[in-house]
Amino acid sequence: MKQDFRLDGKTAIVTGAGSGIGRAIALTFAANGAHVYAMDLQEDRAKETVQLIEKAGGTVEWIGGEPKPKAPPGTMTKPKSRARTKSR
Repeated sequence: MKQDFRLDGKTAIVTGAGSGIGRAIALTFAANGAHVYAMDLQEDRAKETVQLIEKAGGTVEWIGGEPKPKAPPGTMTKPKSRARTKSR
């Protein structure tokens, strides 16, 4: 049974957003109204996900970088770059 849900006004940070389950999660969250921060070690794949979300009318930012080893949850190394896109 499919259940609809809305994430309007919510923010999602999705690791592994460049492919597989991470991409599917990023696309689904964006389609349901969340602003997505797409994170992936492979810049080209992450940017493909960003383009898919933008094409569908969602809002998204790409964050490059690697999670810090032995760091508290939610911390990252200095991002390689950060691309902003227009809001809806």
